Amino acid sequence: MPGFPAILAQRFPTVAARLVGADDGGSPMKVERQLAVLWAQSQIKTPKPNVMYIVSGFGEHVATLLPRMDATACLVIYEASLKNLKSSLSSKDWAALLNDPRVFLFAGAATAGDFEQLHQMPVARIDQIVPVRFSPAWQLDEKAYADFFSEIAKQFEVARRLHLTGFNDGIFWQSTTFANLPRHCRAPDVKTLKNLFPDIPIVLAGAGPSLDEAEDFLKNIAQRAVIIAVNSSYQKLRKIGVKPHLVLAADPRGDTYRGFEGQITDDGTYLVAPFIVNSKVVKAFTGRGFSWSGENNALIALLRKRLGLGEGTAVLEKGTVSLSAADLAALMGARQLILVGQDMSIDASGLTHTRDSFYAGAKVKEEQLGEMKRVPGNTTDEVITPNNLYVYLKGFEQWVEAHPRMEVINTARLGAKISGAAYVPYETVLQKIRASPVNVWGRLQTAFERAPERELPPAAWFEALAPTREFARRLYTQALSAATAMEALPEKFYQSIYQESKEIKELYAMALGINTLIDENPEDYRVVLEGRLKKSLLDFQAMTGTLETNNPFGLQLRKNKEFFWALVEGTEPISAFLQGTVKKEG
Repeated sequence: MPGFPAILAQRFPTVAARLVGADDGGSPMKVERQLAVLWAQSQIKTPKPNVMYIVSGFGEHVATLLPRMDATACLVIYEASLKNLKSSLSSKDWAALLNDPRVFLFAGAATAGDFEQLHQMPVARIDQIVPVRFSPAWQLDEKAYADFFSEIAKQFEVARRLHLTGFNDGIFWQSTTFANLPRHCRAPDVKTLKNLFPDIPIVLAGAGPSLDEAEDFLKNIAQRAVIIAVNSSYQKLRKIGVKPHLVLAADPRGDTYRGFEGQITDDGTYLVAPFIVNSKVVKAFTGRGFSWSGENNALIALLRKRLGLGEGTAVLEKGTVSLSAADLAALMGARQLILVGQDMSIDASGLTHTRDSFYAGAKVKEEQLGEMKRVPGNTTDEVITPNNLYVYLKGFEQWVEAHPRMEVINTARLGAKISGAAYVPYETVLQKIRASPVNVWGRLQTAFERAPERELPPAAWFEALAPTREFARRLYTQALSAATAMEALPEKFYQSIYQESKEIKELYAMALGINTLIDENPEDYRVVLEGRLKKSLLDFQAMTGTLETNNPFGLQLRKNKEFFWALVEGTEPISAFLQGTVKKEG
């Protein structure tokens, strides 16, 4: 099996780790090649683009599916039996199959963390899930296969939603990054807070309906823990006289600021926010904020590198700021995280949020109940959760699973059960936690004042933009020249007999120049890609994937033309942002 162990460990480390401890003596999935080919032909009659196939069992039948799949399709293989998989993998060299980028392998009892693989798939453009039941495997453990097929379909929707948000909102996020740069650039990166509070609990106050039951608890716990609010719970905490030490906000939309409108923001509470947050929020906490960036914002990451600030910190962003707050708590060294107001369900009256938030009065309509999911509750057999909150619930469960050393306590009495987070009543929590001797405010202030970001003037950040500005200008100019040249190309040149003509060679030279520019500036290209370009290229792939022709040469030219126009469309906005920023600050 040349190369097999390395491939498995590199591409599917969770499966590889499970196989190490798996029993021997399994039975490989035996099926003759000819029969496997006939079976594959019956399952995939015509290759279709942007499909995710889910197949049961691992064996020769899986390998016969790949040649029949479109290049844009994905193949999810699930083998319920680890010992059978171990035996099958030992029966022959499967390196080519495992190394195919379209293949994703799952095995054994899949947990929430296993489905992180979905984020490595092109889920944003996959528009169809096709289950492929291989009967010999399915019949060995029908329940395991049925459960997996059902769960991965749900998890796919979660991942797809997150990825589509990134594609569709990239330009919006980039515009707010530029808007926030003058005020937020001196906000210390959250790595300044690393392991700052390993010795006291951290309370994460969400804005679910149960927050209305938690007023006395929050007042009592305020002297015993670090209190983290989110933008939607901030108003409630202020109303009951609890000043959170930190408040997280992340969304660039206007609703994010509604959580702070008319509230006190200048008496000590620190904002923690990425550069994409609504600019009014940053303004409200000017001079009193921490930031995060890391891999989540290529522009800020690149500027930090050029300024010698080191790599920024990535905080988990999966649709809900509460999950970002939990990740911040882990960064700060929390050994005990207490969730308050994290219902992730609706209450008996249909409310999704506390009555003291800007979502006050928002109710789920009766006709929408059929679209919702019923999940286990903390103190009831089940609760009803809307689809968006179900996404957050699954995200929280994955996060809890990834932090086994942290005790996560859920206090939402009538909320959804979070797997791995024990429900504990308020009174019991208070009995367990004594008054804290820690000077929380003092530690935060010291960390804030000593951060290297505080030493750099905004002008330095704008000077660091110069190489990216020049790259974006050149990419836009070269792509526009290539696109307009192709538009002017007479139709006859799309015939293969003209492929050695001067006109075609000039177009090839333009394409080579663009590719060379991108290859020589990977970091700047990633910054440009994060904006509209990512969406433009996704649309380009979707459009060109359906083109059919008997003239491969002409087809490639048409794809090149559409690619050039995608570059033009995707590069223009950030070029304008960069020029506007320079004019504004110059």
